[in-house]
Amino acid sequence: MKRKILSVVCALSLAVSVVGTAPVADIVNVIKPITVSAGGGGEIINGYMYDFSSDTNDTFFFGFDGTQAAAKNLSFPTYGNNGEQITRISEYFCNVFKSYDVETVTIPASIKNIDDHALGFYFDGNDYVRVDSVIFYVVKGSAGEAYAKKYGFTYKYSAAEPSAPANVTGIKAAAYGRYALKISWNAVPGATGYVVYKKDYGKSWERAAVTKSTIQLIDGLSAGTSYDFTVKAYRTVNGKNYYSSGFTAYNDSTLPEIVSGFKASTNANTVNLSWKRVAGATGFVVYKYNKVAKKWERCAVTSGTSWSENNLNPGESYAFTVKAYKSKNGKNLYSPSFNNFKTSTSPAKVNFIAASNTKGSADIVWEKVSGATSYAVYYKASAGASWTRIGFVNNSTTKFTKTGLKSGSAGYFTVRAFRTYEGVSHGSAFDTKSIKIK
Repeated sequence: MKRKILSVVCALSLAVSVVGTAPVADIVNVIKPITVSAGGGGEIINGYMYDFSSDTNDTFFFGFDGTQAAAKNLSFPTYGNNGEQITRISEYFCNVFKSYDVETVTIPASIKNIDDHALGFYFDGNDYVRVDSVIFYVVKGSAGEAYAKKYGFTYKYSAAEPSAPANVTGIKAAAYGRYALKISWNAVPGATGYVVYKKDYGKSWERAAVTKSTIQLIDGLSAGTSYDFTVKAYRTVNGKNYYSSGFTAYNDSTLPEIVSGFKASTNANTVNLSWKRVAGATGFVVYKYNKVAKKWERCAVTSGTSWSENNLNPGESYAFTVKAYKSKNGKNLYSPSFNNFKTSTSPAKVNFIAASNTKGSADIVWEKVSGATSYAVYYKASAGASWTRIGFVNNSTTKFTKTGLKSGSAGYFTVRAFRTYEGVSHGSAFDTKSIKIK
């Protein structure tokens, strides 16, 4: 058998393992078994020291520093101070049974496995030497009794530790807005209460709540973020808590954040909508408000942050909104509310006539455009010149005359319709017409 030497100042060092995946808050970061070793500082349980450290062996090294009065009467605890259940004692070499004259060993029923020569022996450098005087106090039918019988030690029956409650089942989570999750589970018969644990992605389990209910709201979370949760039941007997040994983790997410940062560009028949990306969102649902039916109607689902709604009417106002969603556990979680974004399509292209009926002037006449709030008239002296706005009129006017033009010159004219809505001006497309000035 391979021997391991513990290089710490100790009188006793016995390896004790815990139930494989119990979340242990306030001690170390745990998702699999943890390692503790005797030495300097740690958690005191029944007069014995647990010094928590990192190790790949995934075992509990149980020990004390030689000053405890409990040295002659070795009694293994059932649980650590935070609910970790001790289940195994493994062989380790520190000659405690020779050097400190251990007289009794008490082994609770929670110990399921004891390695060969773990108790009642010391190693003299060549072989194991049995200490005949050690008396074992064990629970009838337990691993402790089997160990004492195997090596012929004197043993006596002790009262069994109160049993821990069964493991919690039926853990569920439901998003409670953007910043909270409501955790629920099945009641455990005989449980005094429950400890709820939370784990962020890439981080460690932490205790989130202690409750006597089977529903617990966990708030202070981030929007659109997934979390692991688990629950352990405990039973309090004579002031001591006994925790369920195992657990099942459940993962769920809060609702996504509300979509914001809307922008739009438009033409006569299209609204090009865009918005800010939402952290954690799987995608987005675009809605358009139906003014006739007076309800929101879904018009698109997209994973991007933009959408173009086509086949709209020129010069008409529209309301849009976007809700973020996150796919989780076979369902979509939607942002709980939304921002309403209003915009308008541009007016239709203006149909106009340009004519020079009087010397040095031009008359521009157009048809009224639906939805237009104003019109702008533009002029340039040649095809390659830049446009100059020469007139701006409200929607009740459909005629404009430009004077002071040079007789015999060419004139280029156009008219654009504008619609101002929600503080934004939407201009129409336009045609160009040229005439010869009288």
